[in-house]
Amino acid sequence: MTMTPRRNRPSLPTLSLASLVALAAPPAPDVAWKATDHKAIAEDVAAYWDARDEKKGISDALEKLEKSLQRIEKKYAAQPLLTCVEDWEAVFCAASLLGSAKQANDANKKAKLGKVYEETLESDDRSSSLALSFPKSYKATGPPLPLVLLIPDAGKKPKVHLDESWTDAAGRENAILAAVEMPADPACWGKMELSEPSGVSAVMTAFGLMTKYYAVDLDRVFLAGTGPGITAALATAASYPHCFAGVVGRGDAPEWSPVTNFSIVPTLFVSGGTFATAFAEARKAAGNENCTVLNGGTEADIWAWMAARPREAYPSALEFVPYTPYGAVCSWIMTAGFEVGQGPKVTAKADRAANTITVTAENVVSVHLLLNDRLADLGKVVKVVINGETRELLPERNRRSMIDRCFDWGDWGRVFTVTQSFDVK
Repeated sequence: MTMTPRRNRPSLPTLSLASLVALAAPPAPDVAWKATDHKAIAEDVAAYWDARDEKKGISDALEKLEKSLQRIEKKYAAQPLLTCVEDWEAVFCAASLLGSAKQANDANKKAKLGKVYEETLESDDRSSSLALSFPKSYKATGPPLPLVLLIPDAGKKPKVHLDESWTDAAGRENAILAAVEMPADPACWGKMELSEPSGVSAVMTAFGLMTKYYAVDLDRVFLAGTGPGITAALATAASYPHCFAGVVGRGDAPEWSPVTNFSIVPTLFVSGGTFATAFAEARKAAGNENCTVLNGGTEADIWAWMAARPREAYPSALEFVPYTPYGAVCSWIMTAGFEVGQGPKVTAKADRAANTITVTAENVVSVHLLLNDRLADLGKVVKVVINGETRELLPERNRRSMIDRCFDWGDWGRVFTVTQSFDVK
């Protein structure tokens, strides 16, 4: 069974004002609560997260939040509170903006709206040198905007790359652009290790800092690479496929062999040459045709493609190969107890009509399912089939763990109310 898509995904349109507006302001989720209730709960969630961050006043903040949730439960008694996935996304988005507005006050004050400028972002032991472009209409308090992480060609400075290659005025006014300063040696850009230097480390550091400090729509974060920057973009998306809405490659790229983990990450190659063709053919052979190759495509085509493709946060089908020990998560599946060299692999399907989760796992000790009521009806017994063995799960939704997980992961666009671990036999 194919689940109802989270957003409509039309085919590649021509660039228009309507498509750019869609990029900047995606359709509102199918919420059940009133906006005033989202706002009230978001304020209490943000206060609880602040208390956790400051490690004081946690009990008082949690007690206040619980009282507010009890009021919401009574108001919407006809529908269990934790079944309202889209409402919780709206709450967590608003809470994140409240928190980021406080944490990122200095960064946002320095933002030069409508201009391209250079900035170094820092947090704890992380730092990233970037060239940034914000729309003139950007506000730290939202609404959140799409983010395009740009990875320049070898030897190209981020500001020069942004100034020369991303010039569409309408596109710049509807998204945040961040060109990443990469390690000096392009040979390491395809490395997936988070240890320095590596391409994935540089890109993920920029991703973490940009989403921490600015009002970013986490359902619309794209990677766009040029030359060996394409390699870095693909390596990052393959390592953390649940984080990104899509990958764009401009021009040809050095050979890069891994083509797995892209079932939920669409790719677009513009004037990509033999590399793009080979990548698309490999994905098609794997049963996945979400790779688009355009010969002679333009920046306008790229913006239109991105406008039509928000992140698929809760896909009904997954394929996942963990390439590093710490890259063990793909959307609603987590793997544990594996050695990268032994070829671990997991495929999973969620059939909500049959209330069944089916998992095939190779060379992993256990899998952890992250579930919500979009993937299965958690008010009933869920059948879980792992490597042919059927087990029955009577889920217990847990709002405290849901709220804590969103704080720990910093991703308001992925709401899970049940976590369950299973040994693999």
